[in-house]
Amino acid sequence: MDPEEQARQFRAAFGVENHPEKRSLQFSLIEEEYAEFCEAYHRYNETGEGAADCLKEAGDVVYVFFQFCANEGWQLLQALLRIHVSNMSKLGADGRPVRRADGKVLKSIRYKPPYLNDLVKSVEPASN
Repeated sequence: MDPEEQARQFRAAFGVENHPEKRSLQFSLIEEEYAEFCEAYHRYNETGEGAADCLKEAGDVVYVFFQFCANEGWQLLQALLRIHVSNMSKLGADGRPVRRADGKVLKSIRYKPPYLNDLVKSVEPASN
């Protein structure tokens, strides 16, 4: 079962309806899970212990992102595939990455942004 199917299964089992009014809740869950990931990361980075906890929190962040996208009717898996293709277009003409001084990969002149408009549904704005 892929993560989008898992999100749908969770929402059905727990009676979580997809609605713009749920957007703020979904966003706050992302913030909450990200904060827990940050705590686990710092503990792991400072002590070298708690790798499994750090991985669990990373997974929770991904899980709530899939929940957010399920609420919006967005196709996150397909978006990730397109984003990967787009990111690979950052390679220079010689097939090598262009990097900033700190190592971050930069966009080359060959970069093509992903087209994602067809993966999102038009949803009404939340009233909160």
